[in-house]
Amino acid sequence: MFEYVADYNINRLLDCCHPIAEIKAVYTGMIASSGSPDDAGALDPVVMLSKSARIMLTNNFWVNVGLVNGGMGTIKAICYLSDKPALPVAVMVQFDHY
Repeated sequence: MFEYVADYNINRLLDCCHPIAEIKAVYTGMIASSGSPDDAGALDPVVMLSKSARIMLTNNFWVNVGLVNGGMGTIKAICYLSDKPALPVAVMVQFDHY
């Protein structure tokens, strides 16, 4: 099941026709690197993103304005500092109903 989801997600990223950013987690603390994704709020150790990719919120982020679990959006930009390109400083998302 998870392999199917991963393949589907990669194919959708390729459909975006933009470079794919492979963003690796940076672990801090003694036990962080040995924890499971569930221990980190279901965050995977590697996240792949692309401009124009569709994303879905998996938590209620800001209920009063409609940024809720299941909310859909589109990545508009992935922003990096010029001297530290490993991790983005921001991912700009336009949400459908915000």
